[in-house]
Amino acid sequence: MAQGILEQFRTHWQGRLVAAVTLFFFTFVFYIAPVGEAVAVELTKEQQRLAQIEQVLENTPEKKLAHRLQKLKEKTLMGIPAAQEKREADASLWDNVVALFSGGGSLTDTEISELVQLKADIEAAWLEAAAEFQRTEQMLAERGMPQVAIDRHQRAAFDFNARLNKLRTTLDTVTTDPSQAAFEALQSFLDQQQFQRRHTPLEPGELPFGTPSSEVREPATDITALQTYLGVDNYAGLPQFATIGVTQEMLDAAFTKTGGPSATDLAETPDIQLTETIRAKAAELGHDAITIYTWVHNNIRYIPSYGSIQGADMTLQTLRGNATDTASLLIALLRASNIPARYAYGVVDIPVDKAMNWVGGVKDPHAALNLMGQGGIPSKGLTQGGVITHLRLEHTWVEAYVDFEPSRGVKLHNLDSWIPMDASFKQYDFTEGYDLENNVPFDAQPLIDQINATAIVNETEGWVQNVPQQAVEDQLAQFQTQLESYITNQNPEAT
Repeated sequence: MAQGILEQFRTHWQGRLVAAVTLFFFTFVFYIAPVGEAVAVELTKEQQRLAQIEQVLENTPEKKLAHRLQKLKEKTLMGIPAAQEKREADASLWDNVVALFSGGGSLTDTEISELVQLKADIEAAWLEAAAEFQRTEQMLAERGMPQVAIDRHQRAAFDFNARLNKLRTTLDTVTTDPSQAAFEALQSFLDQQQFQRRHTPLEPGELPFGTPSSEVREPATDITALQTYLGVDNYAGLPQFATIGVTQEMLDAAFTKTGGPSATDLAETPDIQLTETIRAKAAELGHDAITIYTWVHNNIRYIPSYGSIQGADMTLQTLRGNATDTASLLIALLRASNIPARYAYGVVDIPVDKAMNWVGGVKDPHAALNLMGQGGIPSKGLTQGGVITHLRLEHTWVEAYVDFEPSRGVKLHNLDSWIPMDASFKQYDFTEGYDLENNVPFDAQPLIDQINATAIVNETEGWVQNVPQQAVEDQLAQFQTQLESYITNQNPEAT
């Protein structure tokens, strides 16, 4: 009897165990595994996106080296110090006391491994760049370029090689002796270096630069034409209408972006790189949307050209750019402040007087149109009564997702609205330069008389001898002093 009960008990729990194991594997296969797979797919997509960005940023040996050096600089000056601050904040009082007497703040094994990997990446890129330096030098010689150009190229290669060797030595010291003092020496060295992306190398004599053609297309007149010009599939990703007649109102509504921001509105792109310089400027501006917009609007000079030419970081360095470049910088500063932002593109009509001021203070509407045409901007003049009253052009601006209700963007508590920001369109106050020719005239007659008195002039054969060189230099130096004195008296701050 007891044996039978025991057997029933064993059978019962064996069944329960089998059921539990079966349920576990059922749950894993049909519920957990698909989620894990979906997460893996999303990670793969993100990795692919980052790889594409890296490929664009490293499409030449020089750009690859500059990009990897910049990554090391950002890791050393921003990434590791931020991690150290967090460790100090999380440490106990005893840990902080021990660190104080032991010189604390040393690097972790993970951080050392990251620096070692970055060093290996930089050295691999340097091998490619060194080979490119040699090819360029050979090309300069084959093209018969002046020796001064070849000497300048060799000097640049030598100087950069010396800097790289110094970096290697400093990095080796940090990785073998990961003390705070060694790390601070690395920081000090990198803080003095600029690793900026260069332009794509070009063949001498085959430079593509010049005056752009003024034969540009006219701006689009509706959204369908605009997207056709831009190569956008008008129906990609849109709901199909259950009717033969698709009205323009339907298309307008379908193309309108609605809803809140997505991850892409905070992400980096080849034109929107959140570099150390960008992040530092965003922090300097307090990560405030209004302050960021105002700074970009007031400090970036508009250049009438078309398309993305510089990207965000270079626009910040040069403090000038076209509408797209200015938008890239504004977006980068906003995203570096964790404020979602995106490009907006469309057709705008600008009063002709404002347009003439905007492109540089020209006095003729046709001159403004010509400047835009030379820059490749799709534009045309709109006339009324035979007179140009507006300029119509395709234009780029920014939309930022901010707390608009009720603070109008002053506070960032509850983000709720996409708000347009156009930092490239502005009006300038132009100040006339000094009329130095009339206000500080150069009296050349005494100098001419002195030259005639001492020089021998043979007009028949076309030569001159015994020109009083010292007298010429003295007269020019005296005139330079007069100019400087006049400008200083008028405005010591003149540019």
